[in-house]
Amino acid sequence: MLLPRDDRGVGDESGRQTTVTSRAGEHRIRCVRKNLCSDAEFFILHMTRTKYLVYLLITAVVATIGIALAFRPIPSLITTNIATTTEPSAAAERAIAVSLSVGDKHYTASVPDDSTVIELMHSSASTAEFTFDGRDYPALGFFVESINGKKNVDGYYWFLYVNGKPSETGASQTTLKDGDAVEWRYKKSH
Repeated sequence: MLLPRDDRGVGDESGRQTTVTSRAGEHRIRCVRKNLCSDAEFFILHMTRTKYLVYLLITAVVATIGIALAFRPIPSLITTNIATTTEPSAAAERAIAVSLSVGDKHYTASVPDDSTVIELMHSSASTAEFTFDGRDYPALGFFVESINGKKNVDGYYWFLYVNGKPSETGASQTTLKDGDAVEWRYKKSH
């Protein structure tokens, strides 16, 4: 027994499915009654879900890569060692004598004219039993975090003094003159 025919296709005797033909000639299958779908319809539904899962997976991968790139470390905030090399000039050829004091230890050094405190510290570290560590912040300069193994902790920090007066600039901006006395004092911050 045949079911009534409509303009889109032919009915099946079982009443389970109807074949629909589009103008382009492709066949689509749809269920007339729920839970009585054919294997072909299940395959089509499964392929549609798979396509969307692939799209979802690609979107997740792209988002993960974007987040990883957005939160990569910023090189300027990584601890760096300062190594400066300059071409000799007339001013650099003239050496000046300066002293460096840290607590009860005193160091003397000869550095080029217009050297900074940080350059004096590098010079002292290469010739004497003097060590220091810190970070270079591009917009602010070098921040001393420890001298001779004594670190900034519990509100105590290293403060720079030049000729007995607190320095108004940091170690990488303070230029030295012949005879200057540089002193680092470890004291509680205000």
